[in-house]
Amino acid sequence: MPIRYHLAIDTKPPIGNEYKVFFFVDPDDGITKAKKPVEFADRNSFPEKGEVGNYYLAADTSFIYKWAPDVQTYEKTSYTIETVTATDYRTELYMAGVAS
Repeated sequence: MPIRYHLAIDTKPPIGNEYKVFFFVDPDDGITKAKKPVEFADRNSFPEKGEVGNYYLAADTSFIYKWAPDVQTYEKTSYTIETVTATDYRTELYMAGVAS
């Protein structure tokens, strides 16, 4: 049975913020979703060991990497970074959640 919830907010958040995200199709439900990678100046600035499930953006090249625990290194992905601007409060709430 699906879980449904109601979100109540006191005030709508300001819109127009920009977010650097990439889009992917979730294999569990087939829905296209956004994810914000952790941003670093370059590949050499990444932590020595990454975390599974996190994605890392090298700002100098705009390449997105993920941690591969089986080989203990970062692997470059085929995802491309996009800048998304929130145009309504619902998008702003979603993007703010993705970014945290």
